[in-house]
Amino acid sequence: MVVKHTPHTVYKLKDGTIVPSVTGIIGALGWDKEILLGWTRKMLRAGKDPLAYRDSAGAFGDLVHKYVETGDVGVTTDTIELLSDAQRADALRAYTRYQEWAAQHHLTIQDQELRLVSETYRFGGTIDAVAELDGAPTLLDVKTSSHISEAHRIQIAAYKHLYHDVHGIWLQPILLHLDRKGTEALEPYPMGPLEAEWEAFTLLLRLNELKKTLSPFDFSDM
Repeated sequence: MVVKHTPHTVYKLKDGTIVPSVTGIIGALGWDKEILLGWTRKMLRAGKDPLAYRDSAGAFGDLVHKYVETGDVGVTTDTIELLSDAQRADALRAYTRYQEWAAQHHLTIQDQELRLVSETYRFGGTIDAVAELDGAPTLLDVKTSSHISEAHRIQIAAYKHLYHDVHGIWLQPILLHLDRKGTEALEPYPMGPLEAEWEAFTLLLRLNELKKTLSPFDFSDM
């Protein structure tokens, strides 16, 4: 089965107003800018293409997510050609770590790739999965990045509040970090109450609204 890459999702309120996405809002955070610039410089000095690496990492994440979503190790995506045979094997091993973790728990997936829009806070997002985990309503988010950052925690906090605003239910958030080589056992990343992370997201939402009111500086009058 081939799963095609979905186009950029547009989130709309009930009245048709387009609202920003969780990832779009967090993308303006900029906390990792210096790290990203340093990494890009290091890649270029080594004669490597940072954009090609980025695309390959994205394709790897796409494939692992599809394994988790479908439970089908024969699934493929339209970005799989960006991966080497070794990377595809790594993706399969990472999925195996997920299966091993799931087998240790009572896990019932209720929704996957759940697209929601908050009428209250005016933003949208897509949650990887909503499940019952050991009897508790749970928000599952799968990450294949090299590390977990503050931005990831802010993202989970936004999804938690998004689901509550739409359905009136608080989910316990669980971040599942799958290492890219699939050599380490999967352990849920501790989330905590995420109060500061939610506050950070609401401030980012406000900044996004303020940005719309700011006009570019006009140099023609100088």
